[in-house]
Amino acid sequence: MTESKRHSIFLGIATIFMFFNSAGLPDGLLYTTLLAPVFLLFLLNQKGIKTYLLFLLVTGALGMVHAITGIDDPFSYVRSFAMLQAVAIFTIITYNALPGQLEQSGTFKTLATVNLLLLGICLLLRFIPGGADWVWYTVPISPGVPVIPRLKMFTYEASYYSLLITPLVLYYLLKCWLCKAKVGILFLSLILSLLLSFSLGVIAGIVISLLLMIIFRFNTVHTKLPVRWILIASVLLIILTLGLYIFYPQNALFLRLHNIWAGKDTSARGRTYEAFTIAWEVAKMKSLYWGTGPGQLKSLGRDYIIQYYHYAHIPQTVRIPNAVAETLSIYGIAGLIIRFGLILFLFIRTRVWNNYYRLSLFIFMFIYQFTGSFISNTAEYMIWAIAFCPGILRAFEVPPKKEKHDESTVYQQG
Repeated sequence: MTESKRHSIFLGIATIFMFFNSAGLPDGLLYTTLLAPVFLLFLLNQKGIKTYLLFLLVTGALGMVHAITGIDDPFSYVRSFAMLQAVAIFTIITYNALPGQLEQSGTFKTLATVNLLLLGICLLLRFIPGGADWVWYTVPISPGVPVIPRLKMFTYEASYYSLLITPLVLYYLLKCWLCKAKVGILFLSLILSLLLSFSLGVIAGIVISLLLMIIFRFNTVHTKLPVRWILIASVLLIILTLGLYIFYPQNALFLRLHNIWAGKDTSARGRTYEAFTIAWEVAKMKSLYWGTGPGQLKSLGRDYIIQYYHYAHIPQTVRIPNAVAETLSIYGIAGLIIRFGLILFLFIRTRVWNNYYRLSLFIFMFIYQFTGSFISNTAEYMIWAIAFCPGILRAFEVPPKKEKHDESTVYQQG
């Protein structure tokens, strides 16, 4: 297979993954999941098969422990276990493909262009009767806040879409900042898409990740800080905030921020500290050290969660919308040790701090996993995969420190 054909296949899969992976499928099902057997056959001839076998060994061993402690719903366990395997297979294949494909010219541009074209379609559908429901999320997000359409494209939820485009947003932000690229329509369309998704968690995560990256790498980036643009953006933000406060104080943004500050925002609470409270109590129902196992939340924790939130309308499915908390619920303290041990190992092994882009993605995902996502979220693992992929996007590499050739150094070398 030629390199150009391989790159075309990569772009096709990446486009489907980012924009159409759940289109037309039942909730929770993805095309990348359905294609897992095909990906596994491909993986058999790749070096990543050893990594997957290790993953299968660890999850299988934990499954043996769960079998000993007792599995309440075997069918749900097997189904969720299979879904985790599918996610692992796709992540490993993608990780192995990243070094050769992200460096190809036009990769990010192609994906950003697709997003721009779909954004135009979504804006048109917004004003067509019945069309908005296809690509706009209209579920209430906070008590007392009027329902506002949030852009979700052809994914199943607005915050999930915003998480998918985060690597594109950070790429163009850093390209304009560090590489002095011109601010073009693709960059502006990504910012607009992010704002229209109205995902405060993702937006805040991007801002915080950039600030922490600057602090972490201040010795090399302080000379590249766009002070002029920072001042202009700060002034515009202050003017916009004052204008909203004076002329439209009851806007959705202010109302939701007030609810979050007052602890009235059920979405924010459910994604943060309440998620850990629920996960801790659910894990204790089986084993705090080993968790309840995949797919067991419905049988073990459903009644507890319903009583905890005092639902007026009982939902069909219950979730823990927090990746770290869900890890605690499913695999207990052992799962948390494995999770953060692996993150720390890969951070050091792949020297994430040597690349501004990878470091920004790492900080973003490390923060976001405490405020959202879920254990089988392929969007999350794609961000981890890029962050842990050494040698990519060398334009964002941190310049090496200049050695000081003083007399003592010369003496030691002589």
